[in-house]
Order: sequence, then structure tokens, then C-alpha cells
Amino acid sequence: MKIIIFVSFAFLFCQASFADQVTYTTTTGAVFNQVDNPAFGKVWRSPDGLVWSSNIGKFSNKPQTPITNGEIKDSPAANACRQIGGRLPTVQEYLTLTSYFDMKPGGVLISDLGRIDLFAVFPDVRSHNFWSSTINGGGGIFYVFYDNGVINCWSKKCVNANRSVRCVTK
Repeated sequence: MKIIIFVSFAFLFCQASFADQVTYTTTTGAVFNQVDNPAFGKVWRSPDGLVWSSNIGKFSNKPQTPITNGEIKDSPAANACRQIGGRLPTVQEYLTLTSYFDMKPGGVLISDLGRIDLFAVFPDVRSHNFWSSTINGGGGIFYVFYDNGVINCWSKKCVNANRSVRCVTK
């Protein structure tokens, strides 16, 4: 009798866990899963498995130590991510994220339909520039104006500007 009750309870618990899972499917068919991350809180896991934080504030991205392998690992923005158990996303990770949303012809800007999906998953992106960890050949740092998905690059002198920060983790 005890075994049957335990098995029944375990079955009901598993059903409740699956029933509580929140997903969002974009118009391109990409499925985002809402997850509870100990450091990030309730956030979204993209189809490639990355967990994306919400906008954690504005920081400069001026490197504090020499840059290695074309990525900034030590800046106020990178350190803010590290403090919550994440890191700054690379430009390639932003490009992959953008690919999950419907794009305008030419594939450079997120379409109006794609923006509806984008704002459903990331409501805090409107009118924000987000730092990446990637530098370009001229030493500028790439950022993303994620209201429309444009990836752009600033010169070295702009790294002192405070821009929004979103972090990633696996």
C-alpha cells in the first residue's frame, strides 16, 4: 500500500513540475524555456542552451587588463556579469539569438513580427544598447541595439560610456 501511494505521489509531483514549465515559441519556431536560475532569477533559456539574464544595469566596458583572444574578460560590465555567475555574451551569441526572431527582408533588422516575439521574451530591451565581450580589429567593442537587432561597433574611446548589460551562462 505504501509503495502505491509513493508512486502515485511521485507521478503527481512530476506532472505538476512539467505543467508549470513556461515556454514561448517565436514565429520562426524557436522555443524559449523559462527557467529559474539561482543567480539570474526567472529568465529565459534560448534554443542553443544559453540562459540570458535580464538587463542588470549600465556599466562601462573599458578593459582593466590586456585583451586576449579578441574578448574582454575584465571590465566593469564583464565583472558585473561575473558577480552574478555569468559572463558578457559574444557578438556571435547575439547573432545566434537574433536568428530566432523574424527578420525584415535582407536579414539585417528584426521585423515588426519578430519584435513582438523579442519583447515577449525580453521586455527590457526597448531602446537599450547592450555590450558584448567581442572587440573588432580596430579595437572597438561591439554592442547590440537590441530594439531592432542591429550589431554595431564603437571606437576605443567609447568604452567608457555606460551601456546596458545582459549576461549569459549555460
